[in-house]
Amino acid sequence: MAIDQNEALAIPGQVRRIQASKRFANAPKAKILLNHIVEKALAGLEGDLKEILVAQALYGKGPAFDPGNDRIVSQAAGDLRKRLIEYYADEGRHDRWVIAIPIGGFVPEFTARSEPEPAATQPAPSADAGKVGAKRAWALKA
Repeated sequence: MAIDQNEALAIPGQVRRIQASKRFANAPKAKILLNHIVEKALAGLEGDLKEILVAQALYGKGPAFDPGNDRIVSQAAGDLRKRLIEYYADEGRHDRWVIAIPIGGFVPEFTARSEPEPAATQPAPSADAGKVGAKRAWALKA
């Protein structure tokens, strides 16, 4: 999904929320990869998100890097995908922005969720509510 310039301003904040989450607490490589691919995408440099270029930029691999023999980038991307899915299933379930990395590539997708509906308010307890609870508490003591 293409996002406009104003929407793009919200994405770095979303990245920071993700990186500060418990799913990413002990995952420095996932944090670095997420930051790298999001920055490149927001800068319009999706062409730089090829496996060889990511390996060179993040993992110090040289021009002889062979992704067929060295799976460091694809393994890191798989770990990142898994962590993002877990994050959005738990801590990020109410986040406005979803960042996903489709299988087979490294270009992130940004999806805006609709605004969450406010939680329904609980009805005020009736005057008899305390009495019912008191009777129940008394019955448990007996």
